[in-house]
Amino acid sequence: MYQTSLALNRQSSYLQQAPLLNDVTHSKVLFMEEFMMEVLNVVAIIVAGLMVGCELAIAAFVHPTLDKLPDDVHLPAASALARVLGSFMPFWYILVFLLTLAEVVIQWHQSGRLPIWIATSAVLWILASLYLGHRTRADQQPS
Repeated sequence: MYQTSLALNRQSSYLQQAPLLNDVTHSKVLFMEEFMMEVLNVVAIIVAGLMVGCELAIAAFVHPTLDKLPDDVHLPAASALARVLGSFMPFWYILVFLLTLAEVVIQWHQSGRLPIWIATSAVLWILASLYLGHRTRADQQPS
């Protein structure tokens, strides 16, 4: 049986039970682990930032501009915009939630402690999405 290293890296439980690694292999594994975490961080920030920017642009600039148009122009433009965004945004919201959840799980696995701020943001994100989805469906039901 392999000799195991009990304390190669306290942040990675899978390394604690791995066969005894030499220093070069150990440093390569740690580098890859840190690199992948940084890539996940950058991707999560970019995806969430783009989504927030899109929502802000629509709320702050597009809708106020559309509201100034006459009704015969406003309604077709707003419905076209709603169709495009309504088909695309739910996937974007889910992607941001999954990236946030991946951050929570990986950091929890590495450190052994739940990253409370990221976990809280993931829970609030899903609650807000469920509330807004329920409210949107209720608004679309015929009276």
